[in-house]
Amino acid sequence: VRFSFNAPISGDASFSYAMFRLEDFGSIRAAHGGTINDVLLAMVGTALHRYAVKHGMETEGKFLRLLVPSNVRSMDTKDKLGNFVSMAPVLVPLGEMSTRDRLAAIIAYTREMKECGLARMVSLAIALSQWMLSPPLSYLAHRRFSSLQKQQKDATSKKPPSFNLVVTNVPGSPQPSYAAGQELKETYVLVPLLASIGLVCGAMSHDGTLSVTFSGDKTTAPDVEVFSGYVNGAFTELLAANEQG
Repeated sequence: VRFSFNAPISGDASFSYAMFRLEDFGSIRAAHGGTINDVLLAMVGTALHRYAVKHGMETEGKFLRLLVPSNVRSMDTKDKLGNFVSMAPVLVPLGEMSTRDRLAAIIAYTREMKECGLARMVSLAIALSQWMLSPPLSYLAHRRFSSLQKQQKDATSKKPPSFNLVVTNVPGSPQPSYAAGQELKETYVLVPLLASIGLVCGAMSHDGTLSVTFSGDKTTAPDVEVFSGYVNGAFTELLAANEQG
């Protein structure tokens, strides 16, 4: 499926956000399984389904193609500095279904992805190319096979992107934070837009809360403010499913 925001971007962006309690995410995980990231992806999937319906798009039998940063740090690298992150493709079902059913599908998908080590294989492939090839060839190989690099090559490219949007979850401090002697009340993460990716989603935890922010291109996603309501609705639906058992 291709959304209106999967087109060349204007460079001007706006955003909307929603705030949630991490405690509520924990209760959803306890009731349905999975991870906080799985719950987030289910909420995003429901939000994008509702957005597609709003714009008259056909969603039955369609999938949302997400690019999700994945932690590949192992026990061997747990004490090393730097980021150990790879990009993992995730397919999220669209169509008319409950957010609970969407979550169950995502949990099954991400479990298979972890068992086969997909994110780690992507990371190892890049590292292997850097080790085996000379620096110039390694650079060219990385440009050729990295989806992000190809999408950033030309911001005016009319070629359809290989994924619909990026969703990233950034862990923050579990304790209160301070700046200039004042406590930070809320924190947000703004993910940059990419070529032909005019909508991105970033989540950040801090002091018992989780903020979910959507950044949208003002030309291809001018109604980005609807997403905060959509994810709130999906979250409320999951909480209600907890009470129903």
